[in-house]
Amino acid sequence: MRSLFVRTVAQCVEAGLVDGSKLHVDASLVDADAAKESVIEGTPELITALKRAYRATKSKLEESSTPGTYQAINDRMMSKSDPDAALVRKGGGDSHPRYQNHRVIDDQKGVVTSMAPTKTT
Repeated sequence: MRSLFVRTVAQCVEAGLVDGSKLHVDASLVDADAAKESVIEGTPELITALKRAYRATKSKLEESSTPGTYQAINDRMMSKSDPDAALVRKGGGDSHPRYQNHRVIDDQKGVVTSMAPTKTT
């Protein structure tokens, strides 16, 4: 998909649809591929152990740690079907497993020139 996206943007540049002089950056929440029912609750120790089992690297686990006595919801809860997704509330609604999707859009014709999903915190 990445190769296809890069080739498509390159073709847009060659066709004069992208000039790069003015860019817009946007981010929005995207539901993860996980049902709300897949979210489990446990002690911070249990969730930490489960996250460690689901992840291959320790660095991701350290990034999600919350210092001090405050216990963030994502230190206490996780989705069994998509453990990398964070539980996030959008507006006044319920929390759901989600990612954040970032886009860079060229102003000239509205061509998306870059995008990256990231884990929310």
